[in-house]
Amino acid sequence: MGWTLLSILLSSLLVILFRVLRHYRVHVLQTVVFNYWVCVLIGLAITPGYWAWAARLPAGAWGLAVLQGGLFLGSFFLIGYASTRVGLAYAGMLSKMSVILPTLASFLFFGDAMPWTRWLGVGLAFVAVYLLHLPYLRAGQLEAKHVLLLSLLLLIGTGLADTNLKVFDYYYGQQVPEFVFTITLFGVAAVLGSLVLLIRWGLGLGSPQLRNVLSGLVLGVPNYFSIIVLLLALRQVAGTLFFPLNNVGQLLIISLAGIVLFREHYPPLSWLGLGLAMVAILLVSLA
Repeated sequence: MGWTLLSILLSSLLVILFRVLRHYRVHVLQTVVFNYWVCVLIGLAITPGYWAWAARLPAGAWGLAVLQGGLFLGSFFLIGYASTRVGLAYAGMLSKMSVILPTLASFLFFGDAMPWTRWLGVGLAFVAVYLLHLPYLRAGQLEAKHVLLLSLLLLIGTGLADTNLKVFDYYYGQQVPEFVFTITLFGVAAVLGSLVLLIRWGLGLGSPQLRNVLSGLVLGVPNYFSIIVLLLALRQVAGTLFFPLNNVGQLLIISLAGIVLFREHYPPLSWLGLGLAMVAILLVSLA
C-alpha cells in the first residue's frame, strides 16, 4: 500500500500547491504551461528510447494524445483556478467526481456492468454538486452563475480526460507503453499551451515572468512523478480498490488542507455535500 499512499499524497499536493502559489501572484496559465515543459524534460531525461517508440505510434494513438494533451491543459488550468476561486474542497470534489463520466462511457460504449449501486452513486454525485453550490446561490445570482459554469467545465473537462484515457487503454494499451503516451500528452499540452501564451503575448496580454517559470518547476516535478507513482501503485493494487482509495483519500487531504492551512470555511450544507461526494465516489468505483 506504500505506493498507493504516496500517489494520494502527490496528487493532493498538486492541488494544494496551486493554493499556496496564489500568495505569490503567479499567472495560472503560464504556471501550467511551464509545468508541462518540466514534465516533458524529466520524462525524456529518465526514459531512454522515447523517440524510437514515438516514431512507431499509430495515427489513432497520436490523435488521442493530442486530444488528451488539450484536455490535460484545460483541466489543470481549471483545477488551479477553482482552488483559488472557490476553495480547495470544492475544486478537489469536482475533479475527483469526474469518475462519473468514464463510468457512464464504459456502460454506454464498452458494455461494462452498471448495477443499481453505481446508478445510486451517480445520482448522489449530482446532489453533492447542488449542495456545494447552494452557498453561492445565496451569495447572488451573478456569483452563482459563475461558480456553476466553473463547476460544469471542471467536471466535464476532467471527466473527458479520464474517459479518453480509458479509450486509449481499450484500443492501444497493449501496443504503446504508458511512459510513451504520458510523455507525448505532456508534450502536446506544453505545445498547445505555449501557442496560447504566444498569442496572448502578441496581443499584449501579459508577458513571461520568472516567478511563473519557477512555479511551473515547483508543480512540474511532483506532477510527473505522480503519474509514475500511480502506475507503480496499480501494479500492486487492483484498480477496483486503488481508484476509490485514491479519489476519497485525495478529497479528504485536500479538504483538511483547506481548513487547517488556509482557514477555509464551509457551511453545514457544504459539509453534507462533501460527505455525499465521498459516498458517491465509493459507490461508483466499488460497485
